[in-house]
Amino acid sequence: CSSDLMFEPDFVNSLKKEESAESPEERTGKKLLLLFLSEHVIGDRTAGLRDETASLECERGIRLGGRLLSLRDCFIAIGLEPKRGVRDEIAEKTAPVMERINQGMLKTLDIRRSTAHDLGYDGLIGMAEGVDSLELGHLRTEAEAFLKDTEYVYSDLLKWMLSRRLPIREPKRHDLDFLLNSFEFADY
Repeated sequence: CSSDLMFEPDFVNSLKKEESAESPEERTGKKLLLLFLSEHVIGDRTAGLRDETASLECERGIRLGGRLLSLRDCFIAIGLEPKRGVRDEIAEKTAPVMERINQGMLKTLDIRRSTAHDLGYDGLIGMAEGVDSLELGHLRTEAEAFLKDTEYVYSDLLKWMLSRRLPIREPKRHDLDFLLNSFEFADY
């Protein structure tokens, strides 16, 4: 088998359809191979979008005062900036770049979905269950327990902190980024 053919959806499908008496080790090996091949096919189809996103995140800069900040630096600056007006300015200047990144992420998600179908799965969740052997029901139960345990932090404490540290009637996302960077939330 040519190495190029190995990364084609038909080859991945053929591996999935092979039925044989396999040991647990062989089943695990097959799942790992399917995961690797599936991720390679998806990665190959989304490489251009990933490169575009990385370029936007690292190279596209905004001017703030006398400094030129990359998008990644802007997120750090928002978390550290105590002045709301400056946070607003950073958020406003990064909005067009974020819109382009979000559009790229939506395209990537569409490509991932269609590739999962090309690989013979009934979508991304089917691929996750079939290849990664995720127990999504268990994961959901764990996530719900985590959210229940941390509800105080994310509602009551956040509301209290917002009223004390940022007495703003309608906080924006970047205001919350600044607030969540405070020492009170460091453990969370």
